[in-house]
Amino acid sequence: MKRFLLLSTCLLFAAAVFAQFEITAGYSMSVPGGKMKDYINLTHSISLRGIYRIPVNTKVWVGTDLSIGTYAEKTEKQTYEFTDGSTTTTNVRFSSNVFNGHALIGYDLLKEGKIVPYITAKAGFSNYYSNIYIENPHDPNGCHALQNKNVFGDATFSYGAGAGVRFDGRKIFNSKSDNWAIEFSVNYLTGGTLDYLNVRHIQDNAGTGKDFMVKFVNVTTQQIHEHKVSEVYTSKLNQSDIRMSFVYRL
Repeated sequence: MKRFLLLSTCLLFAAAVFAQFEITAGYSMSVPGGKMKDYINLTHSISLRGIYRIPVNTKVWVGTDLSIGTYAEKTEKQTYEFTDGSTTTTNVRFSSNVFNGHALIGYDLLKEGKIVPYITAKAGFSNYYSNIYIENPHDPNGCHALQNKNVFGDATFSYGAGAGVRFDGRKIFNSKSDNWAIEFSVNYLTGGTLDYLNVRHIQDNAGTGKDFMVKFVNVTTQQIHEHKVSEVYTSKLNQSDIRMSFVYRL
C-alpha cells in the first residue's frame, strides 16, 4: 500500500512538472437561444483558460475555463405614478452581466500540424446578475428610491461542449517563436433554470413576468411605497458562442 501511494505521488508530481501548460485569452460573442432570446441581448465576454496536457497522451488536456461578459448596458427614463395621482420621472441605469466558471477537458483530433482541430466538454456554473441604479429625480419634493443601487442575480449549474481549430503561430504565420497559436471555436452551453431581468425590451410582454419592485420614499410625507422597475423572467440556460483566442504555451 505504501509503495502504491509513493508511486502515485511520484506520477502525479511528474505529471505536474512535465505536462505542458497553456494559457488562452480571448473574446467571445454569445447568442441566447430558446426563451432567453426574447429577453436577453448578445453577450460580449472576455475569457481566460488555463490547461495542461496529459504526459502519456498530449492530445488530451484538462483545465479551467472562465469568462465574464455584459449583455445589457442601458439607461431608461421611467415615470412612476403615486396614489394621489402625482408622478415622478427619473433615469434608471441597467448593467447586466454574466460570469461563467467551468472545469474543462479537451481532445486534439490531430497530434501536430499547422491546423489542429479539437473538441471540448465542460461543466461548472453560470451566474447572471444585474445592477440597477435609480437616479434621484430633479423634483426635490418628489419620491426617491430608498436605495439608489439595487442588485438582482441568480446562478445555476451549467455544462456544454464545443469544437474549434488551432492555428500554429510558427507554421502558419512564419513566426520565429513556436510557443503561441490562434484559436477559433464554437461552443454550446446549457444547464438549469435562471431568474434574470428583462433588459432587452423592458416595456414589452408586460404582465408575463414577475415584477421587480423597488422601495421609494415620499420626501414630503415620508411614506414608503414600491414601484415596478423591471420584470423578472425564468427559463433554462441556453447559449451558443463564437470565440477567438490567443494561446501562449509556457
